[in-house]
Amino acid sequence: MFKISIITVTLNSELTLENTILSVINQKDVNIEYIIIDGNSSDDTLKIIEKYRDSIALIISERDDGIYDAMNKGIKYATGEFLLFLGSDDILANVNVISNVSKSIDDLNAVYYGDSYFFKRNILHSGIFCELKLFNINICHQSIFYPKSIYKKNIYNIKYKYLADYDYNLKIYKTTRFYYINMLITLFNDEGSCDKNIDKFFLKDKTKIILNIYGFNKTIIYIITRPIYLIIKKILTKIIKYL
Repeated sequence: MFKISIITVTLNSELTLENTILSVINQKDVNIEYIIIDGNSSDDTLKIIEKYRDSIALIISERDDGIYDAMNKGIKYATGEFLLFLGSDDILANVNVISNVSKSIDDLNAVYYGDSYFFKRNILHSGIFCELKLFNINICHQSIFYPKSIYKKNIYNIKYKYLADYDYNLKIYKTTRFYYINMLITLFNDEGSCDKNIDKFFLKDKTKIILNIYGFNKTIIYIITRPIYLIIKKILTKIIKYL
């Protein structure tokens, strides 16, 4: 069975981290390497981590330059064939998730992804992605299993404080095989920092990124369809709100 490195980045996460840790260490019949990269927390985060030290392969606590700088550190130390980044306020959907995903993996150079449930907005972020769908919405980072081999070429661009994973997915999607696993992977806290904060640098560069990678014709299609997507998203958000 493949080893999967699960990396959790933390900073003052005392209110949510314990549930995250338990959702990882309670996984059944798996080969997991659990890594926690802490940004030098000032609350009780480190006390919670210490409580489960025997179940955590590596703990680093030091100042960093944001979420993706910490994630890049995790990549450096991870020894698993695949990596999953699980937020410090997110939890794995059930105790068999990693085991079931491992059984679906047969390509060490491909990306595997499943579904996430956004529990604050009561939305299932799911389904198969294509280029156009990815242009408009990112695959939830907490439901993606990346092969360690892919990070030999590129890591996360820390210029983008909240959406470097979106930038990364856009850059690798064209040349990497992405396989959808029809399975709920993560219960995602959509009130975390990446959802509450706007990444102005990424949004400014997004069209240019698409143009440089996918070419003029597909960029025009994205520009034309983007307003339609935003209208549909707005309508669906209102419907869900009143359900």
